[in-house]
Amino acid sequence: MSSPQNTPEVQRALLALSTIIRETTLFGARPIPPNPTRFNLLARPAPSVCGFCSLPGHYSGHSPATLTSALPCRAAFTSLFDFWTDVLAHLRVLHAGSPRFRVAVDNFAPVWALGEEGERAAPLPGGDVEVVLLDALARAWVKFGKFLGRVRARIFALVPIEECEVFEDEVRGGLNELLLNGLCLKDLFERSVAGERGE
Repeated sequence: MSSPQNTPEVQRALLALSTIIRETTLFGARPIPPNPTRFNLLARPAPSVCGFCSLPGHYSGHSPATLTSALPCRAAFTSLFDFWTDVLAHLRVLHAGSPRFRVAVDNFAPVWALGEEGERAAPLPGGDVEVVLLDALARAWVKFGKFLGRVRARIFALVPIEECEVFEDEVRGGLNELLLNGLCLKDLFERSVAGERGE
């Protein structure tokens, strides 16, 4: 079902986020640039990743001898942080200017399975553009959160603490609010475990 007439700002935000989602598909993915900036390096599974930071597009070994040799890792993390900062900005435009998007956010029920693959993945929704968009972004955000949990110590070793704090305090909180109804990954995981136990 198509959305009603939107303001130019909302249309631009919808287009930007739709492009982001399309790039996670087999035919929409862009090649990783040599120097990624505001680029989603986790848009699709990669055949090879860096042994240190687990991101594609470069290789710094499993244990870089110096921080200088790990600069590509730092640039990759910064690119991802900036990418999600841009996503949050677009989402805020939608939330402020699109009643239909606000309804989608209010009715969305995030689950841990959004970050799973294959048979364990949450079923795909149908319906309005805003509903499908929200679901796809929430899936990407949960998967990114799982990735962060695995490499957090390496991020803090490479990325300036101020940049990490801004992302943790402002960007992560804003995205959790809009994509996960204010929940965090720990909340989703605990709910999933409780559900499996029948609690």
